[in-house]
Amino acid sequence: MKGNSQHYYDSIANNYESLLEEYKAHKSIRSMVQKEFTRTVPQSSKVLDFGGGTGLDLDWLVKDYRVTFWEPSQKMRAIAKMKIKSNDYRNIICIDNRKNDLDSLIKTVGNLTFDAVLANFAVLNSIQDLHHLATKLQVMTSERCDLFFLVLYRFPHTRVGRLRDYYFNMRFYCRFHPKRFHITHNNIVHDIFVHPLNHIKRSFNSSFKLISVKQINNSYFKLLHLKKKP
Repeated sequence: MKGNSQHYYDSIANNYESLLEEYKAHKSIRSMVQKEFTRTVPQSSKVLDFGGGTGLDLDWLVKDYRVTFWEPSQKMRAIAKMKIKSNDYRNIICIDNRKNDLDSLIKTVGNLTFDAVLANFAVLNSIQDLHHLATKLQVMTSERCDLFFLVLYRFPHTRVGRLRDYYFNMRFYCRFHPKRFHITHNNIVHDIFVHPLNHIKRSFNSSFKLISVKQINNSYFKLLHLKKKP
């Protein structure tokens, strides 16, 4: 994530979960992600909760898996840490570095490799260079690792002003190239990258194979499942 992403999520951290509640489908979407993840990833696997936000997936992750939690936003991470403490979650490591880039994450986990990675609710849409991400995940993951990414494949039409019309003008372009959009909170700009499926496949193709793509009904999300190549 770029610095502005961390600052943006710091600025909305205290309101993040209440903002999600306004999106009525978010609970059913998380439930669907959980179902697909647990159906695929064996119990006791080592799982990286990548960009885990305020820890909304921890409740079900820690029941079946050995979890490493990583969230670049300091204030979002602080909320997740309070949940970990208050719920006495076990089988979890919370990465709490001052630097929150991928190289620092790799250095911190050391020789630990992950059997599965979960990046829920548009984490990939905060990352511009997916090839760089794929290269780093290749280092941190075990043989035949599963990746689950919930991604925005279209920019929502609500609360985005003139972007509604602009989106239709850019639809063809967005099929083949990443498209950058901007959202703002308290004068802090956050970049959103809409990555076409072909672009995601190309970015990860050297180490990971796309297994499935599931359209989430009545939403702008797709759930991608990739698997590390032998």
